[in-house]
Amino acid sequence: MADRADFTLDFGVRDWEHPAWLAQFYPDDLPASWRLSYYANEFRAVLVPRERRLAAGEAGMRVWRDEVSRGFRFYLELSPEDDAVVPARAEAVLGDHLAGYVMAAGAALPPPGTGRPWFASRAESGSARLWTGMDAPGACGGVGLLTLDGPPDLRALRGQLECFIHGSPAGAGLLFMDAGPGTVDQAMTIAALLGVA
Repeated sequence: MADRADFTLDFGVRDWEHPAWLAQFYPDDLPASWRLSYYANEFRAVLVPRERRLAAGEAGMRVWRDEVSRGFRFYLELSPEDDAVVPARAEAVLGDHLAGYVMAAGAALPPPGTGRPWFASRAESGSARLWTGMDAPGACGGVGLLTLDGPPDLRALRGQLECFIHGSPAGAGLLFMDAGPGTVDQAMTIAALLGVA
């Protein structure tokens, strides 16, 4: 990885309430209302699924904002059902904790003037493209979403990470994983061995 010595790879998870995480990551006696704070002690960002955002509403998002440290960042998934006012409301509520948007398949791109970056797998190669795996190689915006079911083949996982690293701009990348905590731990270990963690 000498050619990416300038690169730092951060990890996050799609939804801190992911079922596998509830069973394996959080202590049994941890109150449900403390899960986000607990998660935020281990990670610096989370990808919030649309369903979680809708269930929380603006009042719930204010609670989220108040439960995390200053440097923690939220990325919100937007879907075709979201209207143009969602980004403005989210920005007003989450403030500096809102880092950007991840566009679900078929979602309209954010309106011009949205104050945060957005990433979509259907965006052309470059700064707005969401990396979603080795099937979509090429330049991306440095944000990715990797969905893995079950335990990964470690060589294949390393290949996925290297593909993301090489397709990201210099400096840093953020890879959200939709996977269990054991798989995320393995990915973080591989990143450390590659010299990018």
